[in-house]
Amino acid sequence: MSGPATCLSTHCFCEAVADAGVRQPVNAWSSVAFVLAGCWIAASAWRGDRSDPRTPWLLALGAGGVLTGVGSGLYHAALTFDTQFLDVLGMHLIAGLVIAYALVRARTPRPWRLAWVGVAAYVLGVSAVLWFLPDARRWLFAALLVVGVGLELRLALTRRAATRPRLLLGALALMATAFALWALDETLVLCDPSSVLQGHAAWHVLGAAALVVLSRYYTGEATRS
Repeated sequence: MSGPATCLSTHCFCEAVADAGVRQPVNAWSSVAFVLAGCWIAASAWRGDRSDPRTPWLLALGAGGVLTGVGSGLYHAALTFDTQFLDVLGMHLIAGLVIAYALVRARTPRPWRLAWVGVAAYVLGVSAVLWFLPDARRWLFAALLVVGVGLELRLALTRRAATRPRLLLGALALMATAFALWALDETLVLCDPSSVLQGHAAWHVLGAAALVVLSRYYTGEATRS
């Protein structure tokens, strides 16, 4: 393991940090929600039409959910720098996939191969930033998420994507609620360090639910080449 997580210099969310064993058990175990969501998304895509060019994308989205859950679980269990890197990398992979998927669906014909190259380049670039500039991890994720949401809403409003817009709105509502609870937990406004009810844990569960709903929104679209 590498050095300590950067949050230990201030506070690592609301939950009390144990001196040994699993450092933040509630936050660690709630991360399983992302693993379950990722497995469900990937399994659903695998059972579908494998000739559909969206299938690899949904499999990658599922893998992003699993990576996020595993990384987050290890991070809150150990609170080390390298587990912090894995935690945030999974989140950024999901954000990158959302952005790239919105961009590729805005064009006809859809440049799938170019999009995959873009995702790979994005992951490499973000990995370097997360490793060498770890303090940038949160605002960078927030900025990229805003970009992804903006692109997706633009597609929906121009009726080039949405066939079930309520699913998109549902995913956004879940994510907004999750972020609000994350912020209240991070700023210690809503905080009981010894409680099993943690705002950061709620962020994990609601974020995983938003990912599942988003995947359903994607699969509800009509197939286009």
